[in-house]
Amino acid sequence: MSTAEQLFEEFKWIKKIFEARNQDKSTDFHLLAEDNLLPEISNTSYQSIFKETNEEDPYQRLLLALSLAATACPAIIDIFKNPSNDFALYLSPEGFALPTNETFLRMATGENYQHRISIQQAYTSSSNPMVSNHWLRLAEVDIKATESPLFKPLEPTSKLLKMLDLQNDSQEQQSMENEQEKFPAKLITTKLEWSDIVFNSKTSEKLNEAVSYHYHKDTLAQEMGFGKHMKKGIRIIFHGPSGTGKTLTATALGKKLGKPVYRVDVPNIVSKYIGETNKNLEQLFAMAEGKDWILFFDEGDALLGKRSSQQSDHKSSHYANQEIAYLLQRIEDFDGIIIIATNLKQNMDSAFMRRFELSIPFELPDYENRQKLWETYWPSRLQKSDDLDLTQIVKANKLSAASIINVLKRISLKCILSKNMIVHKELLESCIDEERYK
Repeated sequence: MSTAEQLFEEFKWIKKIFEARNQDKSTDFHLLAEDNLLPEISNTSYQSIFKETNEEDPYQRLLLALSLAATACPAIIDIFKNPSNDFALYLSPEGFALPTNETFLRMATGENYQHRISIQQAYTSSSNPMVSNHWLRLAEVDIKATESPLFKPLEPTSKLLKMLDLQNDSQEQQSMENEQEKFPAKLITTKLEWSDIVFNSKTSEKLNEAVSYHYHKDTLAQEMGFGKHMKKGIRIIFHGPSGTGKTLTATALGKKLGKPVYRVDVPNIVSKYIGETNKNLEQLFAMAEGKDWILFFDEGDALLGKRSSQQSDHKSSHYANQEIAYLLQRIEDFDGIIIIATNLKQNMDSAFMRRFELSIPFELPDYENRQKLWETYWPSRLQKSDDLDLTQIVKANKLSAASIINVLKRISLKCILSKNMIVHKELLESCIDEERYK
């Protein structure tokens, strides 16, 4: 059966359920579904959506079909329309009517308000596999301050539309562009390859472990028996002084794994207003879920510093602790890779550290690696004068990789301006001093 034929059967079933519910507001939904049999799922794409839930569950089938209605069969929405909006459609400024979670609840429970509570908890929360596996979500729209989020429209994710082949390439690109305009993070890339970056042995070992963990996570879960002890996604901490390559490594890791890397704008996330930080974090994770992205939080200790003690009298401490607790939960639930970078590991909350699979140190390069960095990035057009002993310069100056590159750029510029490509000891030392004391 084609996707179109399967959806036709689903919407035909919805119409029957609507007519039955319209006549009887109190009958249990399962009885309505028994009288109006669920269509058999004969489309493999539609079937795969129910891998982690029961395809015979009429509530899930109703919820999924309602989320697809506006995209796949707008005409079906007309049956819910009436002057008093009894089925709680969301009316957009453009004049479109869209089903909501409230539409779902009124269809599923009618006037059985006791039953409504259990159905609401089971099916409209983020724990529902339809939501946690990123098949559907609530649209980001403005609703009245007095209204519940249940009145936000249901919508299919790009993941669902692609699975059912309901989104063409231009629509997907437009969807991504619209989301990225609102997304509080920026795509970062590098021209360097993994092999171009110089690491000390400890950092290299831990980074290779991170790569291996990514590629063998399913094996660990399924074949080695750790599935019950493993969460979605991977969480990594990069810690060490500024200039030691944490951001560069994050971009190179994304390139190696074939995943886009988004650097989260922490100052835009953190707000002095109560509740705003959590709201910003929710927007961040909601938009990133299901995208197979790497989220890179630079200066993560600004978000995840140590929590204030319970003896603190300050309300601000209480709310700051709530924000940390909320972020910890969202980080645990995220299905992609999260990297938190910090210059001050000792400032990180210990409860936060325990939730991370890997902690990777970034240190100033030792003599051997400094030598390698100078040789790797020394421009081929620059010649060393007879008075320049680079080995002594390397030994005497413990610089980070970023500082070495800055020094070499500064030397190159001076050589271009002087039209002299020979580097003397005095020039090199003066550029090192400029870098050290800038």
